[in-house]
Amino acid sequence: MNSNVLVQIILLLAFVIPLIFFLRILQSILKIISPENRKMSPGNVWFIIIPFLGILWQFIVVQKIAKSVKAECKKLNIHIRGKMPTYAFGLSYCISYILFFIPITKTIGALVVLITWCIYWIKVYQ
Repeated sequence: MNSNVLVQIILLLAFVIPLIFFLRILQSILKIISPENRKMSPGNVWFIIIPFLGILWQFIVVQKIAKSVKAECKKLNIHIRGKMPTYAFGLSYCISYILFFIPITKTIGALVVLITWCIYWIKVYQ
């Protein structure tokens, strides 16, 4: 096996494995939220994996999770900061992900995507 191919496989796995854990967290958050407050089915988060569609779908997932969390907090009378919790960090993650595909911003974009992805992941998990 060519060493270039091996490096590409390792890089792919380094991206795919955390993505799977991330999507499982998003799915579990939606499962925890009562069905009447869910703005999307928990299994729909996996559409993010679909090439090209996933880039757009993540914007929808971020919005639906924020609205679902807001509705659940309102129902349970839990005070939340802002209009839609987790939305700002999720939106910044989605936008930085798109910037990653622009050749001029690719290097810095990768770092920004990683940082915003981790922050969003933490915010959703809290």
